[in-house]
Amino acid sequence: MSAAWLILQIGFAGAVEPFAEYSISAFFKSGAPKSMKKYQDCVVDGVIGLGFLFTALWVYVVGEVSEAGGGKNWFQFTLNQSRLDQYYWVLTTLCSLNLIAYIFMACDNCIRVKQALLEERHEYFSGGGFRQRFEENGTELRCIKKGSALELVLRYYK
Repeated sequence: MSAAWLILQIGFAGAVEPFAEYSISAFFKSGAPKSMKKYQDCVVDGVIGLGFLFTALWVYVVGEVSEAGGGKNWFQFTLNQSRLDQYYWVLTTLCSLNLIAYIFMACDNCIRVKQALLEERHEYFSGGGFRQRFEENGTELRCIKKGSALELVLRYYK
C-alpha cells in the first residue's frame, strides 16, 4: 500500500473545511444572542480546533481498543502493516450514525419552524397586536415582528 491512497482522503478533508466553517458561522449567527456575535470567529476556530483534537484522540482510543484482548494495534509504523481498512469501517459506521442523527434533528427543526410560522401567521391574521399597515410605493405592507421566526426566515431567504 502506498501513501497515494491517502491523497483523496486528505484532499476531501481540505475541501470540506470551508463548508464546515461557513456552517458553524451561520449556526452561530442565527442561534447566538447579539452580545455573543463578536466572539463568532473565535468560536468557529475553537470548534474546528476541537475537531482536530478529538480526531487525534479518536485515533488513539481506536488503537488502544484494537489492542485490547491481545489483538494487534490497527495503527503501525508503516501503511502495509496497519489495518486502516478496519479503521475506515469504524469511521463509516460513525458517519452513518451521524447522518441518521442529523436527519432526525433536521426534521425536528423543520417541524418546529413550521409550527412557529403557523402560530405567527395565526397571530398576524387574528390581529395579534403587531399588525400595522403603512403605504410604501402604493402597496400595503404589514410589519413583521422583529426577531420573530418569520422575520428570520424572510431575512435568511432574502
